[in-house]
Amino acid sequence: MYEGLAMLVTVVAVFLLCCVLLLAGVTYYESSKAEIPPGIANPKLLWRIHAMTIAFSNLGKTCQKLGICSEIGFLHKLMRFSKTEEDPELFMKNLQFEGVPVRVYQPRSPSVGDRKGVMFFHGGGFVFGSIDSHDKHCRYIAKTSGAVVVSVGYRLAPEHRYPAAFDDCLSATTHFLKTAHEHGVDSSSIIICGDSAGGNLTAAVCQALVSRTDLPKPLAQVLIYPAVQMVDYNLPSYQQNSMVPLLLRERTVFYKLHYLGCFCDDLCKEVLLGSHVPPEMRRKLSKWLSIDNIPKEFTAKGYKTHNMAAFKNNVYEKVKRVFEPHFSPLLAEESVIRLLPKAYILTCEFDVLRDDGLLYKRRLEDNGIPVTWYHVKDGFHGVVSFFDGPNCSSGKLALDNAKTFLKLGICSEFGFLRPLMRFSRTAEDPELYMKNLQFEGVPVRVYQPRSPSVGNRKGVMFFHGGGFIFGSIDSYDNHCRYIAKTSGAVVVSVGSLTQLLILYTLHHQARTQVQGFTGHFGTTTTTTTTTSCRMWEGLAMLVTVVAVFLLCCVLLLAVVTCYECSKAEMPPEIANPKLLWRYHAMNIAVFSLVKTFLKLGICSEFGFLRSLKRFSRTAEDPELYMKNLQFEGVPVRVYQPRSPSVGDKKGVMFFHGGGFMFGSIGKEVNDCGSPIVLYCGGCSYVS
Repeated sequence: MYEGLAMLVTVVAVFLLCCVLLLAGVTYYESSKAEIPPGIANPKLLWRIHAMTIAFSNLGKTCQKLGICSEIGFLHKLMRFSKTEEDPELFMKNLQFEGVPVRVYQPRSPSVGDRKGVMFFHGGGFVFGSIDSHDKHCRYIAKTSGAVVVSVGYRLAPEHRYPAAFDDCLSATTHFLKTAHEHGVDSSSIIICGDSAGGNLTAAVCQALVSRTDLPKPLAQVLIYPAVQMVDYNLPSYQQNSMVPLLLRERTVFYKLHYLGCFCDDLCKEVLLGSHVPPEMRRKLSKWLSIDNIPKEFTAKGYKTHNMAAFKNNVYEKVKRVFEPHFSPLLAEESVIRLLPKAYILTCEFDVLRDDGLLYKRRLEDNGIPVTWYHVKDGFHGVVSFFDGPNCSSGKLALDNAKTFLKLGICSEFGFLRPLMRFSRTAEDPELYMKNLQFEGVPVRVYQPRSPSVGNRKGVMFFHGGGFIFGSIDSYDNHCRYIAKTSGAVVVSVGSLTQLLILYTLHHQARTQVQGFTGHFGTTTTTTTTTSCRMWEGLAMLVTVVAVFLLCCVLLLAVVTCYECSKAEMPPEIANPKLLWRYHAMNIAVFSLVKTFLKLGICSEFGFLRSLKRFSRTAEDPELYMKNLQFEGVPVRVYQPRSPSVGDKKGVMFFHGGGFMFGSIGKEVNDCGSPIVLYCGGCSYVS
């Protein structure tokens, strides 16, 4: 019995050993087909990961042939990561937005005002990936940018076909835009971000939100090596990097056909050849997929012009949904593209999807959308996932660059200004009772004088200014205190200008009926009037803008003047160097103003300077007779000493300087009246 058992164990062991050796041989053979270009980052690490991927894929195919499970089902089981661990720097919570699983990462550090927000769609070819697989990415972004990150766990293919992933991402994003304030996020400062397939979903969701007038607009889109088309698989990057891990050319079609729900090997080959694209579609899309839209540095080597195979209608019928913009965002109409938010696009040199990103970048720029582009010259597809590896500096640099955009470009104009507008909380006032209440759900603050009143007080409903965007009860607290103290009225300051309908109702009720409120104040009846300070606020804003503009001009003039003056040479033996430098700086400043007015067309260079040289008229001098005359039609001024003279005086004709363009009699009055010349010499002086 023991001998038989030993024989069975031996047979099983030999069988398993043969299986392992066979798997190792097949894996090595398949891995040897991969190309590792000379300039790529971390070639050894890349090859090891590629070999491991091939081994798991072969195991999956074996399980599929044995009827145990599908290849993708096997890989899904391997991709299940450990559950989330606590992080001392983050609050993390698994929630559901409209039935879609999400994980929210919120920094524990305190924040002044609402935080920034990031919607993150993970990559994985629509087939793999999860919230857990990209957990470290989201933690890093949340910690380093200070933003609240929402990672979306959308449904995966092939169990859930297109447009399931898109629908989930759109639903989750819509929910977050509506409820951002519940997570401490400014709804006007939300960026949508994704890598690879997540980049595709990011672009598609941003396009879908263009027509949604009921939602705040995303501030920006971040596309990390996105896949944005399924039309042409013979672009330069697909030819040059067809066998470069981690994403092979054939594997790209493999994933997308599974997402579409119609994968088979024959169909994959037809799509690679381009036989699924109708002739009229080829003509229409040629302007967007033209090689001319790709910088020449990327088409210089390893690219051969390729014509698509003859059109096959049966192939087209199976995959025709790939031409929908939600599947291929590159194919969206101009009317949609030109309304998209600003974008950040990251591409990698050794990535088959490189040209997808470049073509989408060109489409955005052609429609006036600002694009920040970062190209990883030694990068490969998926390089960002290795940002925390010990020997993968390219991945760290790439993610840091994207994080910098998230950190600096994430704040909208209003989102930046609102925190600056937050004033300190209300302090007690010895002359007023103050209480924060809600009228019909609208926040208000009531100011009631403590001094006794004979009969009912007057009432004032105060609606603060701020262009419907800024301002708050706190920002106008001083106004309301002053009105309440000096008028003896009860002032009600309304703090939500966004709820215009409620405000109108409240305002109408306040004008037409008696309002009563109880609590700390007892019962008070008020008759209301309305105060508006928008006119003064507008004037103050105009004065502020003009003052800031003038200050900027003065600072710019000072910088230019200092720069130009630094070129001047002051020899050590020169007389009065400090005085000379001051005069030189003044001249530089004047000439800078001259150039400005000349470019603006206000006046000519000489006209401006002559106007500066006009001094005040000549004042009387107790020691001189002075008279303006004309000699042969030429204006002159005669300076004659009042002191008596024996005989005729000497005479001096004075011709002022100024480079033949500047100077005047008035300018030279001090020189002509100098006692050195006139009083000591006793001359009559003619200027």
